[in-house]
Amino acid sequence: MNHALLDDALDAAARLLRGASGLARLMLGVTSAAVLLAVAAWLFRLGALDAPGWVLAVWVGLVVAVLTGLAWGRHAIRALGPWHVARRLEVDGAWRRGSLTTVLDGTARGTSSDLHDAAIRRSADDVAARAGVALAPHVDIEVHRARRALMVTGIALVALFAARPARGATARLWHPLAAWHAITGAVRLDAVTPVVPRGGTATFKLRAIGHGRATLSTRSPGEAWQETEVILDPDGAATHVTAPLHADMVARLEAGGRRSPEVRVQVRLPAFLGAFTATAHYPAYLGLEPETFTVAGDTLVLPEGTRLALSGRATAAISEARLDASGGSTRLDVAGEAFQGDLIPRRDDTWLLRVALASGAALDGESPAIPVRIVPDSAPLVEVAVPGVDTVAPPSMSLAVVVSVRDDHGVSGAALEWRIGARGTPRRTALSLEDAASDRALVATALDLAALGLRAGDTMFYAATATDNAPARHAGRSREFAVRIPTAGEQQDQRAQATGEAAIALDSLATRARRMQRQTENLAQERRRADSRSGGADTDPMTVDAARKAEAAAQAQEQLMAQAEQARQAVSELERAAGRDGLADSALAAQLGEIRELLEEALTPELRQKLDELRAATKALDSERTRDALTDLAKQQAALRDALERARELFKRAALETEMANMAQEARRLADAQKDVNKKLGQADSAAAAARAEESLAAATDSLASTLDRAAAKVQPQQTKEGMRAAARQARSAAQKMRQAASQSRDGEQQQAKSSGEAAEQQLDALEQQLDEEREEMQRAMREEVTKALDRALAETSRLAERQQAVAEGFRRGALVTTARTEQGLLEEGATKVLMQVVEAATKNALVSPQIAAAFGAARVSMRAAIEAVSTASPNLREAADEAGNAVDALAVAAYQLLRSRDKVGGSKSGSGVEEAMQQMQQMAGKQGEMAQQGQGMLQEGEGGMQQLMQLAMQQRAMAQQLERMRAAGQVPGAGEMGREAMDLSRNLEAGRLSRETVERQQRLFRRMIDAGRMLQGEEQDETKERRSEAPQGAVVALPGRLDPDLLRDNVVRVPNWEALQRLSPDDRRRVLDYFRRLADVNPP
Repeated sequence: MNHALLDDALDAAARLLRGASGLARLMLGVTSAAVLLAVAAWLFRLGALDAPGWVLAVWVGLVVAVLTGLAWGRHAIRALGPWHVARRLEVDGAWRRGSLTTVLDGTARGTSSDLHDAAIRRSADDVAARAGVALAPHVDIEVHRARRALMVTGIALVALFAARPARGATARLWHPLAAWHAITGAVRLDAVTPVVPRGGTATFKLRAIGHGRATLSTRSPGEAWQETEVILDPDGAATHVTAPLHADMVARLEAGGRRSPEVRVQVRLPAFLGAFTATAHYPAYLGLEPETFTVAGDTLVLPEGTRLALSGRATAAISEARLDASGGSTRLDVAGEAFQGDLIPRRDDTWLLRVALASGAALDGESPAIPVRIVPDSAPLVEVAVPGVDTVAPPSMSLAVVVSVRDDHGVSGAALEWRIGARGTPRRTALSLEDAASDRALVATALDLAALGLRAGDTMFYAATATDNAPARHAGRSREFAVRIPTAGEQQDQRAQATGEAAIALDSLATRARRMQRQTENLAQERRRADSRSGGADTDPMTVDAARKAEAAAQAQEQLMAQAEQARQAVSELERAAGRDGLADSALAAQLGEIRELLEEALTPELRQKLDELRAATKALDSERTRDALTDLAKQQAALRDALERARELFKRAALETEMANMAQEARRLADAQKDVNKKLGQADSAAAAARAEESLAAATDSLASTLDRAAAKVQPQQTKEGMRAAARQARSAAQKMRQAASQSRDGEQQQAKSSGEAAEQQLDALEQQLDEEREEMQRAMREEVTKALDRALAETSRLAERQQAVAEGFRRGALVTTARTEQGLLEEGATKVLMQVVEAATKNALVSPQIAAAFGAARVSMRAAIEAVSTASPNLREAADEAGNAVDALAVAAYQLLRSRDKVGGSKSGSGVEEAMQQMQQMAGKQGEMAQQGQGMLQEGEGGMQQLMQLAMQQRAMAQQLERMRAAGQVPGAGEMGREAMDLSRNLEAGRLSRETVERQQRLFRRMIDAGRMLQGEEQDETKERRSEAPQGAVVALPGRLDPDLLRDNVVRVPNWEALQRLSPDDRRRVLDYFRRLADVNPP
């Protein structure tokens, strides 16, 4: 037996050691390569190395390191053969020296082979048993060495990735071939623009692979070389743009000791167009002289048949010139540097001038263009600018239409052609033109769709037509538009939406008005404090910051007034819709009219006048005037705020009444629709259609029930709230029966379905009546609430008047000043509280007279004056007595106005009947005649001052408000239309528009008011007859008899207003007021 068995045992024992030793040497080579690569990457990133040769050197080092590691590992593996392993085991002491190597050396001379084989077997078994443990420390050493190499390799890789090897200069390490080409490649320089115009720049492309910098050398004829260092990108490329060139240039590139061939850039002298004109020769029938234009790109608008004579000149010789357009080309005659020719354009186009120079170059700059638009002798161009699309009629049923007409010969007439329905009879409405000779017109008009006969669900088709002023008339027509009248349900939705938007607008306006009043008062107080700090020097100019704040306040107030005017228009639209469609009754329209009148009274000319005064004072930087103007504006803003808050609360109630009226109408509509469906439910051939109709009606009825629930949450009276909830339950019950009828109709049970439908119809019929009753109950509760508030205020006012009378008598008798002053202060506080109650009641009903608040205000002023009169060191009891008496008079006026307002709210008649209305109309007609004469005088003498015009506007507005009140009371036929005319005249005067037309409108209004007064007497005025005067005749003089008791039948007595009472002494005022109180207390027969 040879020693193969021992060799195998040693190989098996040393296999792990050989692997670990080879791996450790290999890892040392890899670690060396990784460290080399990381160091090289950081050197390239830091710029210490940038030459391409270093890239190749790094790669050579990497290869050498890896190959060395491989060779070293292989050598280590080979060095661990059986004999070397046995020797290491003996050296380590695991075996006795020579015990293994001697066996491996073979049989000694004289030794038995059997003994030797036995020794081999024994040694092999021993090695297999113990050699692995004996070699384990060496394996651990090699593994530890490999781990350290792996750790260093990891650190090197982290450092390598930290150097960002994929970007910048470090990325060149991964391109050894590029480095090789950089070492062996050539340097290149290319000119992107070999020919440039004078003053232009030349662009060069540089390439020196493997280099980070290169030197660009340039020179012009007669100049030395100028060197410029250029930074190259990682690919060794760059682009360089020169400065503006005025002569030829030669350039070359140097990098790494190599040089590129020279590149030449030529500079071309400019050639441009010197002049280019066009002379238009118009057609003879127009009678126009030729007109010369300088071609500058503007569009030439030419009549058809116009001939253009073109001429121009360049700075260089021309070989060819022509005009190009999409429709063809026209050649021009060339003579040296000039060209000329004719062009007759036939259609709209843009002609481009193309000029070729004899040198072959092109002209500098863009080619001149001649945009031409041909205006043919055609029909007028008619467009409906507003609305301009198919639309739905607004709730006001007034459609604003603006027609735009254009024609080259002028417009002679325009009209609107319309028809109801697709096959309706066409009708024509003429439009008025201000200037028929003009080539264009913009006509605005408003179509009253209700007056044209349109009803809910109708569709009107309309188009605008026009004729020109040419010898041969041409007619133009716009495209046809459609306006659809919403159905009853849609109109209710529109009104509900408009009502909600108006309520939100009023709420926002009231909030803004309150905030702006506080801001204006604060500004006024700031001006007072500033004036006091300056020692009362009112003549000092304002600061820029103070003027800016005042101007901002004026602008904000102007915006608020504009928004208030929009709100007034919205309420007016709702009022017209209520009066036209009969939402509930005339009371609802009247209530909306009162809200609109309240808004009109709020936007007074005084407010606009104070606003103008503030702007004038701010512009002049007048501190005193600005302070006074701010104070006056704050007072006007307070009145505006009160009016807006009152209008807001009144509108909320009106909106609730409108909603309830709409729900009643919806119930009626659903009942009528159910009645129609009931006719179909009993028929088998229409069962499916009837079932679908029932489901649709059930959904609409459920929607009505939900609306009733929401309305119930808004109403205040508990009884009305419960009634609304009961109505909602009844509507849901009707909807359930409708669904039951639909199900029965599908199942073929026609008789049962018809019975269910009839039951639903009966519930809906009762629902309409119930809603009307609930609305009336709510109105009654609202009136009762206001009436109770007025009763409380009236009782409190009476007690205040009695106590105030006692205070006044105490001042006259010389009572104790301290006691009287204390009592007067308590009365002032009580008057304030009653005033707040009255103001709150006024926000709930428009019939509460605003004179009540004015009377309480006057009473408070007099009370405060009485207190101040006795608060000095020497009390003035006489003055205090007079002021206390004035307070008694003011409280008496307030009590009487409270009594009248209570009667109005409770439903009593206001005014004294036809005779009073006739007398009032005659007086108003006289005032209107005076205003017409005043306007005529101002117009003849030239427009007067703005102050006079504003006074006239204020008078005209007061006249409009009186007419509107007469319209609401139903006293005078046509008062509403006359009131709107007077209001429109006041707005024109406020805007400073005093013209002959305005004066004529005033005179026509005067004549209409005279005729209205005669109509009240039974004298109908025939407008077709000429008015003629009559000679005076004898008349019977009749003295008036005693006072007719019938005049007191309605318990209405006209008490003198506060302005009339102020002219009397305190004693006389008390006597007059006592007289009228006695008249008011007389019981009617």
